[in-house]
Amino acid sequence: MFWSKKKEKKTLDIKLKDVFSIIKSDYDDGIAFCLIEFMLDDEMYTMGSVLTPNSDEIQENIYFVFNDDRYDTYDEFLENVEINGVKLSNSDEVITIVRAVIIDGDAMINTPWGDTRLAKMAIEK
Repeated sequence: MFWSKKKEKKTLDIKLKDVFSIIKSDYDDGIAFCLIEFMLDDEMYTMGSVLTPNSDEIQENIYFVFNDDRYDTYDEFLENVEINGVKLSNSDEVITIVRAVIIDGDAMINTPWGDTRLAKMAIEK
């Protein structure tokens, strides 16, 4: 008799400061990182950079989001994104990525492993 084991969903755990470094690197190259949904302390958050609709992908057309807040510059994003008074941009806090590359509310990549940069910086558990 054969037993089939349900396939467990893999999670991607990564330090917040590593996600910020990827967002910054993309921004420096004039590319919008898109969005990720992540869990931290049993709460779900959305964060990333987005291209202004119907515009060319250049730095001037990229803005940043954290949940419902919008930031027009990377520096503003870096300085203001925090949870419970703790700035996230230089945090060693480990988050669990739930979805990556979210466009118009849909995950274009069903698992966070689609972006190899996230996977390369993942923390093994």
